[in-house]
Amino acid sequence: MKIEDRPVLEIEPGLLRVVLGNLIRNAYAYTQKGGVKITLENDGVTITDTGVGMSEAELTRVFDRRYRGSEKGGTGIGLSLVERICQRYGWEISIVR
Repeated sequence: MKIEDRPVLEIEPGLLRVVLGNLIRNAYAYTQKGGVKITLENDGVTITDTGVGMSEAELTRVFDRRYRGSEKGGTGIGLSLVERICQRYGWEISIVR
């Protein structure tokens, strides 16, 4: 983990835990070789992994409620919940290949 800044956020700790926990858990769950890098900066968090990745079709649906990608892990609720929390606080979230 690399900490560049120490931002102050006005958010319920439980909601922040849901967002970061889900994103970090997914990164580790789908990374068999290599690693996960988490960078905290003043304007956001970047999580990079060397995991299996997603197809273009999966990327278009990744935030849909109950959508599960080809790896079939989880319940399909996590990323849709993460997106709703981010929208509530005006945060941008994106997943890129």
